[in-house]
Amino acid sequence: MVGLCGSYGAQRRDVEPISAALSRSDADEHFEYGTRDLRGQTIAHSEEGRPATVPGEDTSLVVWGSVYSRERSGGYERRPPGVTVAEFCARAYAEDGVGALTEMNGEFVCVVERPDDGRVRIVTDRLGTQPVYYHAEPGAITFSTSIQALATHPGIETRYVPEYLAEYLGSKTVRGLRTPLSGIERLPPASVSTLDSDAGEVRSERYWQPIHRPENRPFSAFVDQFIDRFLDAMDDRIRDDRRHGLLLSGGSDSRLVLATLDRVTAYGFSDSSGEVETARRVAYLAGVPFTRFDDESGYDRRLLRHNAEVSNFVGWFNEGNAIGVEGTLRREVDALVSGLYADVLFKGWTVPTRRLSTPAGSLPVPTAKTIETREAVLGTRDGSTPPYLPDGAVRRAHDWNLSAGSPIVDHGVTYPSYGALSDHGFWYPLTNETSFDRYSDQQVLPTVYPFLDRRLIDLALRLPTPYALRYNLVDRALARLAPELAAIPHDESGLALSRPRWLHRFATMGAELRSDTGGNAATLRETDWIAEVLEGHRSTIRALPLVEYDAVRETYDAHMAGADHTAALCGLLTLLEMPVTQTVATSVRSSPSSELPIRPDDGTVFTRGD
Repeated sequence: MVGLCGSYGAQRRDVEPISAALSRSDADEHFEYGTRDLRGQTIAHSEEGRPATVPGEDTSLVVWGSVYSRERSGGYERRPPGVTVAEFCARAYAEDGVGALTEMNGEFVCVVERPDDGRVRIVTDRLGTQPVYYHAEPGAITFSTSIQALATHPGIETRYVPEYLAEYLGSKTVRGLRTPLSGIERLPPASVSTLDSDAGEVRSERYWQPIHRPENRPFSAFVDQFIDRFLDAMDDRIRDDRRHGLLLSGGSDSRLVLATLDRVTAYGFSDSSGEVETARRVAYLAGVPFTRFDDESGYDRRLLRHNAEVSNFVGWFNEGNAIGVEGTLRREVDALVSGLYADVLFKGWTVPTRRLSTPAGSLPVPTAKTIETREAVLGTRDGSTPPYLPDGAVRRAHDWNLSAGSPIVDHGVTYPSYGALSDHGFWYPLTNETSFDRYSDQQVLPTVYPFLDRRLIDLALRLPTPYALRYNLVDRALARLAPELAAIPHDESGLALSRPRWLHRFATMGAELRSDTGGNAATLRETDWIAEVLEGHRSTIRALPLVEYDAVRETYDAHMAGADHTAALCGLLTLLEMPVTQTVATSVRSSPSSELPIRPDDGTVFTRGD
């Protein structure tokens, strides 16, 4: 892995075990930082991960991630060529203090140490795109961008919290600041956190939160502004001294990225949908090299092993394809470019909508539901519980972690209203969004995400909800910038991207009804190693709270017989292969109190077997 770790306090922990767990390659660059009571390390892909000293001050600063520009004076100041991220942030800090770090445009976390007053602060970006996990105790606060590396430290004791373990297995993530591990929390997004090692506390101040302020303008005006901001975002991120590789899909988001690139190599991954063939056609028309990665013997097993060891309990092993071909990618390119998150921000993907019953099935209607109550928020969440867990365990985890009344607090994150939680809670913080691809990609190579640019996030918060639901902003932008690429049919609907969105909805629905591929469920049935993995982890499964081994085997057998338990099995397989699971399971097996309730202080208690 690459990432950041540190420990602060008079009784700070040795960070070498965390650093060793973070490093996956001999090619990784290692940098130490900190003085006095702070010691830390960064493991980076290149020399750009080197810490920096603030000019004119006895202050050191280390950044993990990427910063492309700084928002100031109504515009954006781009990071100059040849200036590292840490140097850029250090110069801004020298001018305007810690507030300058809250103006940085990128995906990053920054640690600032001032030895003169013994203060250590950690600044997270707006969406918390680089999550930081911490364990606090009197005398030491230890942190890392990898929960696996942190939780397996020999000096840190932790166990699975049944409530949050159930949430991960059922929902692909644990929302907000919570994690499935006792004593380990996540720093909030858009915050400046001060570490108080004497008290063993972390105090965070929020500097931003998403607020929807829709503007009454024609949709075409939003298309104009979107194109301008997207081109600026790409200019910030694409460097002439790098060979870029584009993760190309069959949709419009990565096509739009391709339309702005002069030199790039495109990559696609085969699956049952045939999406890779659309990607090949797009690359051919654009005149760029294209590599198709087909499933090979042992590929999915390799994905499970590699992705589980870098998992932060967000998503499942079968979603991060890049790590399975990292050797090829590292030989051929220096950085990856991804089209992730356009769906989340600009296409109304997370907006609860009304549905219309038709003879062919339920069809979403581009009209948003009004969400104004706690019950309405909970009603939008999928409370499906894997068959090997007690009934209702996932729904109870959501229920117990959402406050009733003001302030609105969901899993430790505060929102101004239930409506705001519904609007933005899927991506604020970004770890609420369940795609594992980003966490896997950045372990392979530096990866840029232009749709996460601050200018585009601001624009998304001004886009009226009806526009997001009725139109496709990305498709419109692509039709302007590269109409020839927009003319290639979408892999799901079979229609050119310039066609109306409602027509795509009907066409996609019809294609799904006609499809007999079986999708991921069928792929999982063709995998010959799952039963062996489950059997090999028999004792581990028995040590997990709430999970019954016999129920796990019944779930697997039912899936092989035709039921669809893809989600339940993928989540469990990812969990079983995580390094922290082996550590925690070993400690539970040696403890007489392995029957842990979901919530000891609640009147309703569920233990394994209920």
